[in-house]
Amino acid sequence: MKIHLTVLAFLFTLIVLSTVTLAQITITSTDASAINAVGNVITNHLDSTTTSIDIGSPGATSWDFSALNSHFNSTFTSVLPSSTPYFLSDFPTSNVAFYFDINIMGTAAEGWAYSTQNVNNYEQNGQALKAVIGTDTMLIKSILSPAQVFFPLPFTFNSQWGSDFTITNTTYFNGIPFITTTANHTETVLVDAWGNMTMPGGAVLQALRLRRDDRYTSPSPPFYVRTISYSFLTKSGSVVEIVANDTTAPNSGIIQTDGATWSISGAVGVEDEDQIPTQYSLSQNYPNPFNPSTTIHFSVPSSEFVTLKVFDVLGNEVATLVNEEQPAGNYEIEFSPAGLSSGIYFYKLHAGSFVETKKMILIR
Repeated sequence: MKIHLTVLAFLFTLIVLSTVTLAQITITSTDASAINAVGNVITNHLDSTTTSIDIGSPGATSWDFSALNSHFNSTFTSVLPSSTPYFLSDFPTSNVAFYFDINIMGTAAEGWAYSTQNVNNYEQNGQALKAVIGTDTMLIKSILSPAQVFFPLPFTFNSQWGSDFTITNTTYFNGIPFITTTANHTETVLVDAWGNMTMPGGAVLQALRLRRDDRYTSPSPPFYVRTISYSFLTKSGSVVEIVANDTTAPNSGIIQTDGATWSISGAVGVEDEDQIPTQYSLSQNYPNPFNPSTTIHFSVPSSEFVTLKVFDVLGNEVATLVNEEQPAGNYEIEFSPAGLSSGIYFYKLHAGSFVETKKMILIR
């Protein structure tokens, strides 16, 4: 009987250990390469009204973020760094670049985020943000020196790392440097939890929780800022970001926050390779401005009759890119206009009750 009980205990231990091993995930260089692959689109959403949220607890846990809203969204598209305007001048060591569009106080802006994926880590080098305000052009360059170690590769539960770097922000007006500020940044990161995460839209994905402790200092003008944030990251790059509004808040349960962001990545990870899109989205075309062609990405979460059409500034239809029933999925359309002159055009996606329009510029 004693031997029988010992065997049962041994088998039970194996089952428990096997369950823990399968539930934990490891994010590898292969996952990072899929996230950074040229053409991958990440749609970022801002929930500006959520004031409290349950961040779970350290260790094995689970999270339900299905109630998060989307009050503003932007898209990040992975592109070749050499195709971007600030690669050679400011970020020549980058092998990853994401193009994004954003609205700043009613002004449309476009940006490029630069990073480097190495064998053992993923580093952020900085970004450039450009906006046209009337007849003036404003450009802000943020350069990190040395590069920020955003995460090592691979990493999993209980991984930890740190990074010390300087952020130099330079603002240009019409090509002339206007003001430069610097800040020292110290960051420590601990992967302190793992489990299943329910995303807005209902998809359930395995995730790791990263607790980030960031401290910013500057001698002139003098300031000190500390933030505690939590990143809930999946192998495919989908993520929920929560910033605590109190650095002394507990690292478990419900905490107060000034809002949350969440992102859906088009990359395919091991744990969600069969996932279909959970929401409609229309991405900004890239490149933009363009000549002779540009690419448009969109997603539909269910089978719908889909139309994607292009219009001129007078509202005249100049091209029909899609006009058919399409199953749920992520789509990529190349637009190569023939016979159109330089100027501003609009492309409009209509799928079910979803309608969205974005602007693009053709330069001959």
